[in-house]
Amino acid sequence: MGLGGLSRKLALKGEETVDQEKICDYLLFAWDEQVLLGLVELKGKNVDVEDVKTKFNNGARVASMIADRCIGNGQSVAFYPVLLCKSWRGRNEHIVLTQHKVQFQGRNYRLITKECGMKFIDVVRNFRQDH
Repeated sequence: MGLGGLSRKLALKGEETVDQEKICDYLLFAWDEQVLLGLVELKGKNVDVEDVKTKFNNGARVASMIADRCIGNGQSVAFYPVLLCKSWRGRNEHIVLTQHKVQFQGRNYRLITKECGMKFIDVVRNFRQDH
């Protein structure tokens, strides 16, 4: 996942953020007109649905704690849980994961599923256009 197109950004490697807990590959913080917070999980061809759900649920909890401590009061945060996969072998897995909701700061968000190789800002722009 590229971070081009964003002048102010911070990427945290998930496994280095918490000890002995399953979490997404990256926690991304970017500043545009608002704070963009992305949880990003990268997958090859094999996707374990329960593992992915656990990683996003844990990632959202950690990202929420970081946001509460580091982002100023009143500043808007746009949350994007992004699952990037090389290819979707199982259609059922893809359907289940697009229906999974991740809770972040009291709101539920569906996973954004895309193919590997997209820039984070492009995922955000595409999502904003579609919603």
